[in-house]
Amino acid sequence: GLVAKPPATPSGTLPIHIDELEMPSRPEVAPALTDREVWVDPLPGDEELQEWLAAFGEVEEVFRLKDVTTGRPSDRGYVLFKEHSAAKACVEVRSGAWSESERALSWQGKRRGKRTAKASHTYPESLITYLIGNHGVVMNEVRKACGLNSLRLRGHTLSEDACAISKRLHFLAAGGKASLDRLQEELEKHLETFHDQVHAWFEKKQKQARRKEFLQRKKQERLDDERQQKAEKDEEQIDAEEDSDSEFPPDADGEVAEQPPHLLPPDAMPPAIMPLPHHASPT
Repeated sequence: GLVAKPPATPSGTLPIHIDELEMPSRPEVAPALTDREVWVDPLPGDEELQEWLAAFGEVEEVFRLKDVTTGRPSDRGYVLFKEHSAAKACVEVRSGAWSESERALSWQGKRRGKRTAKASHTYPESLITYLIGNHGVVMNEVRKACGLNSLRLRGHTLSEDACAISKRLHFLAAGGKASLDRLQEELEKHLETFHDQVHAWFEKKQKQARRKEFLQRKKQERLDDERQQKAEKDEEQIDAEEDSDSEFPPDADGEVAEQPPHLLPPDAMPPAIMPLPHHASPT
């Protein structure tokens, strides 16, 4: 069915999936539109599982982690939905959290050796590169700090090692009990460092965006001031041209004075004051 059964864990090996770790510094950022997987803890039992999942949408796969003590499927695991919207609905009601494994593996190629990654990612940097990059500095630090015999990172596209217990991102550690007991704490410390780097990147981008917005606003204000000044000058010029076109200068109030009646041309004078026509005297 939809529920994938975890394979047997190699003898003397402790598996830890990335989403089992505490992540107090995990950035609260919007998911990528390609994200479809959520981590669920606790995951309902098989009897209630189908009905519970139906409330969110269609499911492609459910992967239950194995209890390291009993060896039986536990009540924690991953749900891969067919649509992003279904996974988002599950997260929004706090029934699950976005899969850190999916976020990390989204940077990997679709096939081993192929570096074609997804078009979009939740994080600006690759967690896997942080862990195994630079000749595996971080993984070696963790292994030495815990006194482990070996520490490997496994997951889809990372390795075809038969020891891998799932397609999700997980660690496989081998060592004594005391060493294994320290492993989770050491991994959480380095995961917090990575999340702090992601936080710093987002804060830098937000600061740049705020500065860009500020500069654009100041530029717009200058343009508005220039337009206003030009409009005022144009208005003054129009007023000056109208004044120069007037036959009489403006009076003290800025209004053009009316022409006195006695200065009007004869043919424009009122009939009452028109001069009488001159008649010649008879000789």
